[in-house]
Amino acid sequence: MKLLKLIVILFLILVSTVNAKEKKFRFALVPKNANSDFFIQAYYGCMKAAKELKNIECIYASAGEANPRIQVSTLQKLLKNKVDGIALSVIDSDFLLQSGVLKEAQNLGIPIITFDSDLSVAVLQQYPKLRLSYIGTNNFQFGQALGKTLVKARPQGGEVCIQSGWKNSSNLNERIRGIRSILLNTKDKKVLQNRVTNKKWTESIRCPLYNNDNNKRALFQLTMMIERIDAFVAVGGWAQYSKNYQSQIRPFKKALLENKKTLIMGDTQPIQIELLKQKSSFYNVGQNPFKMGEESVHTLYKIKTNKKYEKIIYTPLTNCTYKNYETCLNQL
Repeated sequence: MKLLKLIVILFLILVSTVNAKEKKFRFALVPKNANSDFFIQAYYGCMKAAKELKNIECIYASAGEANPRIQVSTLQKLLKNKVDGIALSVIDSDFLLQSGVLKEAQNLGIPIITFDSDLSVAVLQQYPKLRLSYIGTNNFQFGQALGKTLVKARPQGGEVCIQSGWKNSSNLNERIRGIRSILLNTKDKKVLQNRVTNKKWTESIRCPLYNNDNNKRALFQLTMMIERIDAFVAVGGWAQYSKNYQSQIRPFKKALLENKKTLIMGDTQPIQIELLKQKSSFYNVGQNPFKMGEESVHTLYKIKTNKKYEKIIYTPLTNCTYKNYETCLNQL
C-alpha cells in the first residue's frame, strides 16, 4: 500500500513537471516608453529568454510615450487578457497604487515583478507583496557612479545641473541622491533630499530638471543649461536619443573637449557609443537593459513553475568615455 502511494505521488510530480514544460506562458514586458532604445534592448533580452525556454511568448506592451495613466490602462488590458505574468518598469508608484491595478493583479493570481524602475520604498513598506522581484540597476550606486565620474572629470568642482525624467520615479530619484552623496560625501537621506551646496560644488537652483521622458525637451534643457553652468549630469540618455542631438551639441564641443564644460550622461546604448566615437559624447555611465529583459522572463517562469527565484537581481554598470568606447562594453 505504501509502495502504491509512493508510485502515485511520483506520477503526479512527473505529470506536473511535464505540464509546466508544455504549457505556453504569456509574459508581458511593460516599459515606460515603447519607443526608447533602452527598453527596446530589454525587449530583445525578453525574446532571447523566451526562445531559450521555448514555451514562452514575450509581449511588448506599452504606448509610445511615458505616461502614468497610459501605463495603468495597459496593465488593465493585460489583466483582462489574463497574461501569465508581468514585468513592469514603474513610472509613478503612488498613481499605480491608487489605481488599484496592482492589487487587482494580486487578486487574479497574476504575478508582477519590476525591472529598471521599482515601486517606491514607501509603497513596498506598506505592501511588500505587490511585486515579487526587482531586476535592474542598483540606482543609488548608479547615481554614485555618475557622481564619481563627475568628480574625476572635473576635480575643480563648479556649478552643476542634474537632469532626470519623471519627478515621481523612485529609481531616478535614487540616482539623484547617489550623485549628491558623492558630491557631499554623505549617505544621510535627509541631507540628500536637498540641492548640493558646499565650497566645491553648487547645484543650480533651476535643477533638477525633469523632461518627462521627452527626448526633444531633454535636449532643449541640456543646451539651455550647458551655456549657464559648469557641469551637466543626466541620470538617463534622453537628450542623446534625439535626432538633433549632434547638431545641437556641436557649438559646445570645443569647451567640452577642453574640459571647460563637463557633460556626463546616463546609459550606453549603441547610438550613444557611436556618439562617443564621434566625440559628440564624452562620459557615459550605462546599464544593461538586455539583461533586465532576459532575467525578467527567467524570474517570471520560475515563479509560475514554483521554483526558487531571487527577490532582487542587480544588473551591472559600465563606464564609457570617448577614449575607451571600443572596449568599455566588453565586460557585458
